[in-house]
Amino acid sequence: MSVSTNPPSVEDHRSLARENLAFADGLRASAQDPVAIRWAVTALFYAALHALSAYMLHRYDVVALEHKHRWPWLRTYSELKRFAYDYRELYERSHAARYSPATFTGSDYDKLRARGRHMIERWLKDSG
Repeated sequence: MSVSTNPPSVEDHRSLARENLAFADGLRASAQDPVAIRWAVTALFYAALHALSAYMLHRYDVVALEHKHRWPWLRTYSELKRFAYDYRELYERSHAARYSPATFTGSDYDKLRARGRHMIERWLKDSG
């Protein structure tokens, strides 16, 4: 495995967003496995994170190395403000899925997926 020290490009972020989304949906197919659903929620958040990162790099040539660097984008850039609540919801659910004994169902994932779909698709469309 080779590890790049270069920051991801717009296309790298776009690919990672699509890969995480496909992975999340694949895990969702294992609806009987609560661990799979928790990781599906996490992968869904990372799909949004990479879609947002692709958009911001493409549009404004800015990079975020940590989660805390993305929050100001959602408060500052007018076109992102409408997505702030849904992005935060995905972040919080992802955090709960990884660090707490939270239980998620396939239906929970489907609701998060529906809420996240519009922002992920928009950011991918507008980033290239």
